[in-house]
Amino acid sequence: WSDTQFTTFELADLHSDIAYELVGLPFGRYFSPVLCECSGSGRQIAFLKSGGDLLTGDILATAGVGLYIGDITLPHKDSKAPHSIEIRNIRFIPSDINTEDRVNLRFLEKNKKLLVQQSSTAFIIDLGSGADEFGKYTHIPLAAGKTSSELVVAPVASKQGYTAESVAFVDFFHVYFAPGVALNDGDEVWSRPGNATNGLARVSLDGGHDVTFTRDGKKIFWFL
Repeated sequence: WSDTQFTTFELADLHSDIAYELVGLPFGRYFSPVLCECSGSGRQIAFLKSGGDLLTGDILATAGVGLYIGDITLPHKDSKAPHSIEIRNIRFIPSDINTEDRVNLRFLEKNKKLLVQQSSTAFIIDLGSGADEFGKYTHIPLAAGKTSSELVVAPVASKQGYTAESVAFVDFFHVYFAPGVALNDGDEVWSRPGNATNGLARVSLDGGHDVTFTRDGKKIFWFL
């Protein structure tokens, strides 16, 4: 981060203890970068652009808020010296993401789909099918929360598409778990007694935040 240049991304190699600066971003505020798990050195990177914040204001670099995807080439595994990596072919992806909310991104099926998890909603953007005639990409809703401040899902693919196998969310500072089978179309997970989601279980003792599932959806982690 720079007070004059705003955001810079870095890619860290944990095996060699080398950090590579990613260059090629236009001037702006960017956050939530994530790389696809594709094979080979060619990868896609997804990230979000914000129109402003309390720290930097909302005067400069406010246009083009939303989701972006670009291409990078990973450094060779034997690379011993830090150098810059260019983000190429940066393009805007129209989406329903609220950039003023918390956002957690994750690629699925290598780079064909993008899982988006926010305070009260989780959905998948189908990148592999391409945009329609209006430039929009298909959004696949997975879960929604009524009063949640965080919501994450363990997505599972089937012949009918993706669904939420499990849902975890933070409501009134506690972490809750709900099975995906308890959710009907349009249902919102809720912890209110008497109106709580079927099968709901409070799993935190002293509250929690930044909840997440393991990749296989079998365990939940959170910070106290």
